Amino acid sequence: MVQKSAKDWLGNLLGQDKAKLKKIIENGGTIVDNTTEVENPAPADELTGELEIKDYPNLEEINLAGNKITKLKIINCPNLTSVLVRENDLMKEIDFSEADPGKANKIEQFHFSCNKNGVDLLNFRNCKALAGLLIPDCGKIKKIKGESDIGDSLTDLSLDGTTGVSFTTTDDLKNLKDIREAVKDLLKVDGSDGKVLPTNADGTINVTKFKEDLSEKSANNSPMKSELDAIINELGLGTSATQAQIIAEIKRLKDIGSSSDYISKVSLTSDAKNSLAGLGVSETDINKLSVAKQITQCSLFKYWISNFISSNFSNLNLNDSQG
Repeated sequence: MVQKSAKDWLGNLLGQDKAKLKKIIENGGTIVDNTTEVENPAPADELTGELEIKDYPNLEEINLAGNKITKLKIINCPNLTSVLVRENDLMKEIDFSEADPGKANKIEQFHFSCNKNGVDLLNFRNCKALAGLLIPDCGKIKKIKGESDIGDSLTDLSLDGTTGVSFTTTDDLKNLKDIREAVKDLLKVDGSDGKVLPTNADGTINVTKFKEDLSEKSANNSPMKSELDAIINELGLGTSATQAQIIAEIKRLKDIGSSSDYISKVSLTSDAKNSLAGLGVSETDINKLSVAKQITQCSLFKYWISNFISSNFSNLNLNDSQG
């Protein structure tokens, strides 16, 4: 048995023409077309180390069972439908998230085992067509990504001898998925403009930041916030006014309202209105006095009303003399 680098082995396949390769078939299998198919070198030659299979546009099947690969990552292989890597006892990480970058990939079958040695990560993001998931005898799987992408498509599942796996096939997990989508809609983080839910470096949701964003969004959308904005606007303060500024302005208006020279709206609309009508002032001119509700300084109002009455008295005297 000879061990060889998985990376070097892949680099020598079919020269440099990646577009030719369609299948990596099992050892001892029948090669139908030797220009598009290659045989898995194991068990005679075991592949070791990390393996990145990238930019094989026509690759459809991968069978690399019985090797000692430690990490497998598939990138830009848009026609890949089947991956078989069972009996890779040293495999710790498998990542399909970029098999067809930016969209759901076509992987339908995945078969993997590692003699219960445990796995650090299985990434199934964008594997929305995955129907057969056979991962027996893996021991403890520490982390799975993209489980919500495959929960609805699975028809064949094998987990004998494997722990740490859960999918959105129960009501509770389905509800969590729906809640996540609702929150994304509320926070406007669907990814279309680059905005996503706050995450940590390892890709998990940053719960603390998430709570802060949700709390801020809820506060901004509350009826109380709308009412407060309306009050601030009536007070003539900017939207960035602080609590102290708002309270100070309210106190100032209260002080003015309690002073002896303040004319209330009730006083204006009864006594003053009747008095002006008795002087022969037209109803149109009286209605103009509605602006007085915005006047908080009585001295300014007195100055205005004094000029208004004097002007009308002059008109009255003039009319009398002409009569």
